[in-house]
Amino acid sequence: DKYWVTQAVVENDFSMKVFPDGCVDIIFAFGSSARHRSMNENTPYLVGTMTSFMNQHFFGTMDMFGVRFKPGGITAFLRNPQHEFTNEVVELSQTSSIFSKAFCLSIPNTGDRLEQIAYIERYMLSKLPNLYPAERRMMHTVEIINRVGGTLSMKDLAGEACLSPRQFERRFKTAIGMSPKMYSRIVRFNHAKNYMERNPGITLYTASLDCGYYDYAHMTKEFAELSGELPGYFTDLPAE
Repeated sequence: DKYWVTQAVVENDFSMKVFPDGCVDIIFAFGSSARHRSMNENTPYLVGTMTSFMNQHFFGTMDMFGVRFKPGGITAFLRNPQHEFTNEVVELSQTSSIFSKAFCLSIPNTGDRLEQIAYIERYMLSKLPNLYPAERRMMHTVEIINRVGGTLSMKDLAGEACLSPRQFERRFKTAIGMSPKMYSRIVRFNHAKNYMERNPGITLYTASLDCGYYDYAHMTKEFAELSGELPGYFTDLPAE
């Protein structure tokens, strides 16, 4: 999906809230310190899909580099079922992936960020013959959920995958790291945040209905569970 960089010198404790998006990241911490999740320097970590927000607390030098995969995208490179890493941060070397120990050790020594990105691109392209086949039906349903903003029922999604609801949920969880219902909630949450930013003239109540919530109370509950914040935190829109 993207590469990202976070760099700063934090004199006092710094807290950063990370919201769920259905993606998996590989993160390198170069001299960074995360107070509640210890990360060793120059060691790549896999951050699994999140089902709620995460508070990261930093101090000292913060220098982080990340590779973010689209929902389900990491399955081409990782043999483990994705739900094993949901809400977890683990060393990449502890997973059954195509990323070898030599790859992990070489990243910090490749120079600047553009050189590191080029190195990762070359490495992943060289591994194309060894990729694990993706669950095409699961990728198809992910695209549908994204396209409709997480508003389809689980029965309709299972029908799109030509599977029984039980089979569909099991395969989706293996490929994406969470149930299709949970993923749909996260997609709808992010869709609602973006929708409110793009439509500053509407009320939160109208936004809740336009984004597929039963009512404003339902949207408020979902936002609180997924982000720890009320909808008004993300916008200046009035409730009514």
